[in-house]
Amino acid sequence: MLSRDFLPRARTGPRVSEFSPILSAFVAALLVAPLPAASQTPAKSAPAMVTGKADVSPSGIGADSLAKGNRSGDTAALKSPAPVPGHTALPSSRTANPQQTAADSLRRVAKRDSFAREIAVSKAKYLRFPSSPDSIFGVGSVGPWYFLHSDAIGLSEAARIMPAVVAVPYSLSSGVNRFMAYGFPLLPNAVYFDDNVFSECPTGVSGTDNVFSTGISSASCDPPKGIEVSEVLSGLVIPQTDLLWENGVFGENVLGVRFARPLTQTIDFALFSNYRYFAPYTYGTAGDMTSLFDYFMADTSMLENGGRNPLSSETNMCIALASRNPRWGNPWLTYSYEDAKNDLAYQQIDTNTRAAMLQWETLWRYANTVRAQVRSLPLGRFMLNADGRAVFEGHTVDVPNENTLIAAAQKTGRNTDAGLSVEPFLPFPSDTLLVTCTAQRQERLLYNQSKTAAEVCDVRAGYRHGFSFPVFNASVKATVGDGVVASGERVDGHSLLYSADISAAVGRQTLHLYAMRDHLPYVLPYDTLGEPLQSYYDVYNSYGAELSLVYKKVGLSTGVCGVSGIDTTAAARFWPDGVMPYRQPHFSFMVAPLLGRWLGFAVCSRLILADTKPFIKSQSAFSYEAQPLGVSEHITADLMYDYWSDRDGLSYGGINLWNRELNSLSLRIAVHIQGFNIFYKVDNILDRKYAYVPGYFMPGITFRWGFGWLIQ
Repeated sequence: MLSRDFLPRARTGPRVSEFSPILSAFVAALLVAPLPAASQTPAKSAPAMVTGKADVSPSGIGADSLAKGNRSGDTAALKSPAPVPGHTALPSSRTANPQQTAADSLRRVAKRDSFAREIAVSKAKYLRFPSSPDSIFGVGSVGPWYFLHSDAIGLSEAARIMPAVVAVPYSLSSGVNRFMAYGFPLLPNAVYFDDNVFSECPTGVSGTDNVFSTGISSASCDPPKGIEVSEVLSGLVIPQTDLLWENGVFGENVLGVRFARPLTQTIDFALFSNYRYFAPYTYGTAGDMTSLFDYFMADTSMLENGGRNPLSSETNMCIALASRNPRWGNPWLTYSYEDAKNDLAYQQIDTNTRAAMLQWETLWRYANTVRAQVRSLPLGRFMLNADGRAVFEGHTVDVPNENTLIAAAQKTGRNTDAGLSVEPFLPFPSDTLLVTCTAQRQERLLYNQSKTAAEVCDVRAGYRHGFSFPVFNASVKATVGDGVVASGERVDGHSLLYSADISAAVGRQTLHLYAMRDHLPYVLPYDTLGEPLQSYYDVYNSYGAELSLVYKKVGLSTGVCGVSGIDTTAAARFWPDGVMPYRQPHFSFMVAPLLGRWLGFAVCSRLILADTKPFIKSQSAFSYEAQPLGVSEHITADLMYDYWSDRDGLSYGGINLWNRELNSLSLRIAVHIQGFNIFYKVDNILDRKYAYVPGYFMPGITFRWGFGWLIQ
């Protein structure tokens, strides 16, 4: 349990920026350090289905060519000791064997060549159509080349190109921004790191964009739970540094840095640093801008004629270490620190007139997070996966008083969250039996300074089977178990949990069927608890299917998802001030056609239909790529249109415009030169007045610019 002095009211300690000279010296030391030999890349995923001969060795990019030799037998660099004068040199077992020396030299050359090839492949991916939709890469998942060149530092900004992902921005860029899988406000909508069971889920004080793209190598949508991401150290680590800088309206200053390299033959290191700032700014639209659109629309009240941009001042740093030692389960460890200040809207009722007003409160949040993971640790016939996470978090909310002469009130909350998961499994040639045991304890200091604690545990048994044929691959997975929520020694409630999953692939054509009964991330509110602890244990049922068809440069993704069993009162724990974009639907259907790059053009679109308003949520992207000189340097232009149909009427903060149709048109132009790109983008070209979430009008037409740079 954290002490009450853990969250100071005033910052008296050193700022993160004060340590920059130390960090700079540390990074400089790493940059000049000698480059170690390439190492084998183990798979850091859940126990994989083995479809042929039993093989539990790790695998990854270039695994065959990066196989490590026996370091104790690497005698090429050893020199026999010179004989001492006057003495006869005795035969020594350390004398180099010529045949062994030649074999070791060839092995080292193969390692260097393989490493050079992987660097070349990585550069090629960064250079070819890096940020626009294209059939070569598809849109079901995105890789590191896309994260660098999409000029998106937040996860939802970059992942919005995936068909099943609906981005929900509160402002141009902020840690409060988030996404919705299939457009469901009340699904986990969480971020899962390398199959780690403990996810980063959105809450009433933070979103999913406090996960920065600089620390991610790939991302894919995993409905209905959220987005599965692979961290930089989960694959082959190539020495590189990535920089992203962006500047623009509202005093914007965004800087993201990723530094990664192997330290030794078996240990990799990565450092991530991110800074994002948008000033709180009350703005108005000049009359000339309004008159510009008079020719296109009769109702100028649809234009953005002024508003307030919320504060975003966020710093995030992360250090990660990973070991490539299969005998120890390829462990990795990360530590991250987050310091964020954000403005949040809330509705205040005037005590005299009883009129509702839209007000703003400032939330200062900090968090220290430690994660650890072990994959495929050999334990005799069995193997073991294990995940651990510890979060030490606190925040202070400055709530302005209705009487401006009285100082703002403060609300203070703290959270200690610790979890451990172990998964022993027994692999067979094409089957896997497993048992997953997860325990999580959450302790909170509430706004009224009372304390509460609860534990959530579940045990699940699972079975996986894989099929492999020359042109067809498939897998079947199923789990069943029980989840329990308890306080102290008393069990407050439990529920049956299960899942079934079928996946099949024929070339690039894929089919995915799923059904599950699971619980939302267990999140206690910071307000006074008026309900039993088990009432915050929300169990939902979900089912769906996804189909992806690709032929040359034409693709089509379709999907359907149904959800039931979630109480809408859960919104208060997962959305600021308990305000969602719209009511939770029960059913969503998605269709997303894709035309790959042809004569420089590429088009992709996504349409989601739901059974509640807004019935339609669509997004379309039109891209053009040109190579003026016929070389690798090229120019891209991306035009994106986002549309939501009208929503149910809502009056919030004395404003009833939140149900309007959402129309957003944006443009991005970028010049790519090798690993460097410079971009310029324009948002809300139509200057429309709209909001994704009630309380947060998006600004009118805005301009931003910056660059991304890959250094290898």
